Amino acid sequence: AVAAAGPARAVVAVPKTEPVRDESYRRLVASLPCVVCGVFGFSQCAHRDEGKGMASKQDDRESYPACCTRPGEPGCHHRIGTAREFPKAVRRELELLWCASTRAKLRKLAETDASARVIVQRVIGL
Repeated sequence: AVAAAGPARAVVAVPKTEPVRDESYRRLVASLPCVVCGVFGFSQCAHRDEGKGMASKQDDRESYPACCTRPGEPGCHHRIGTAREFPKAVRRELELLWCASTRAKLRKLAETDASARVIVQRVIGL
């Protein structure tokens, strides 16, 4: 007996979009205080976890400042990602908020800082 084949399904190709990668934007994000604890001067540009995969680069527009690990203090970047102190669903929800908040802060900064304005305009728009 031959198994009946199911209905034919159309396959639609979805074009892969290249992530925005901009070092000056990442440095601008890192210049902000940590979105988790508020410490200033130790931030790194942290990218959203959702959508990460082997050898895939995250879009810099989906990033936020998180402090690095320093002597005696596990940084928030480590706590959020590697240590997984936040459940995945909570972390993904928070990261969406942190990314949106970061873009808003950078747009606000661009109102008074000409060099930031150039970067913000190029990467996320005003």
